[in-house]
Amino acid sequence: MALSLLLIAVGVVVIVAAIGNPAGATGHHSVLIVGDSVTVAAEAKLQARIGNDYDLAIDAEENRATSAGPEIVDEATSASAVDVLVVELGYNDGGTAGVFSSRVNSVLAAANADVIIWLTLREDDRNTFDYGPANNVLVSKTDSDPRLRLLDWNQVSQDDDNVADGIHLTSQGSTLFADVVQSAVATAIATGPKATCTTPSVPDSAPDAASADGYWLLDSHGNVYAYGGATHYGDLITDGVGVLPGSFQATPTGLGYWIVDENGSVHAYGDAVFAGDMTGVELKGPVRRLEAHPDGSGYWLVASDGGVFSFGGVAFHGSTGALVLDSPVSSLSTTSTGDGYWLVAGDGGVFTFGEAVFRGSTGGLALNAPVIDLARHPDGSGYWLYAEDGGVFSFGVAFHGSTPGLGLCDLPDTVAMRATTTGSGYWLVTAVGWVLTFGDAIDYGGQPALPTGATIIDMAIDRVGM
Repeated sequence: MALSLLLIAVGVVVIVAAIGNPAGATGHHSVLIVGDSVTVAAEAKLQARIGNDYDLAIDAEENRATSAGPEIVDEATSASAVDVLVVELGYNDGGTAGVFSSRVNSVLAAANADVIIWLTLREDDRNTFDYGPANNVLVSKTDSDPRLRLLDWNQVSQDDDNVADGIHLTSQGSTLFADVVQSAVATAIATGPKATCTTPSVPDSAPDAASADGYWLLDSHGNVYAYGGATHYGDLITDGVGVLPGSFQATPTGLGYWIVDENGSVHAYGDAVFAGDMTGVELKGPVRRLEAHPDGSGYWLVASDGGVFSFGGVAFHGSTGALVLDSPVSSLSTTSTGDGYWLVAGDGGVFTFGEAVFRGSTGGLALNAPVIDLARHPDGSGYWLYAEDGGVFSFGVAFHGSTPGLGLCDLPDTVAMRATTTGSGYWLVTAVGWVLTFGDAIDYGGQPALPTGATIIDMAIDRVGM
């Protein structure tokens, strides 16, 4: 049966010509459905139609009002965003448009989702309340929230055989409900921010728990977000630090981390030991990175002019502070023994100090975006360079893919890359918190609900065996 489905998205009407998944729409995507007794009646069919293609969670309960939605949505999405949130709520709000509008606002504010699909309410003479005003509220919300799309269940379900009493579904109605939600979800994923415009061209991945026990993300305000087995030990916000963070790194045990701010002040959490910093020292450029010795005995700080500062039991092996560089230094990475390090400039130039071996660079190439950092293979056999556009360049190590190779239509800037414990893969992290996995890297979540104006700026790994 071919069935037209109406979706209203920020004033744009999208017609889905027939039930079914658009080509290429399936994959590793997350879907959360929150509803009342209408969703309860269709839950088994929703699982059968959507659960095989996506990571699906359904939270439905009879007599649920929209006021219950914010807590449910926040709990399910605050730690990690869902690709699609489907909401079927509104019948149990007393038919008052003003009350419903306020509750819809609360759900939208709590939702950490790329796309939100809200089903319009079925208008029927048998209903106790007139849901027309509530549907007008939903239409008005699409002007203020670009994530919101309306699935017009009111129009699609008008055949009286779909409902027993004006609202609650018959067997035919539950089948139709599951079909149209499945199609709306597939369309949302195919046209959402993680939609693909070109065929992906990355090597096959094999996610493995041996890649890491977990990881942390750091945002530009100083908040830390923990995933997997990683523990939150504190951050600049909980400490009331009013300086922008530069980077952070986990301790060798995985039981703590250091955060360095742009002024060169180091903040230690968990079992991280404070070994000194640049507080009060006038710098030629902001501190870009803190890099800890592999045994945790100390750390280096590197500034954008290439100045390197050693603290604790680590040796100073040299810097580019006295050189005139074509591009500012963006990072420092230590060797596997800690007896040397590489400095990396924005043009991809690599400078070696101590025992660090030069394997190659992109210094002579015309790049689409500046190089952000160097990620060392755990055994020291080589390294990867990665650029702001997610491009990855391999030197002495295997190439496992890059973000341009994912074929995404719209990709935020890449801000961090970290190798797995085994060296058989890596994570790339974007400014909005997408954690993209390659090789044996495992996905423990990402895309936290960021404060207004904040972006993700760095990642730290809780390595297996630490």
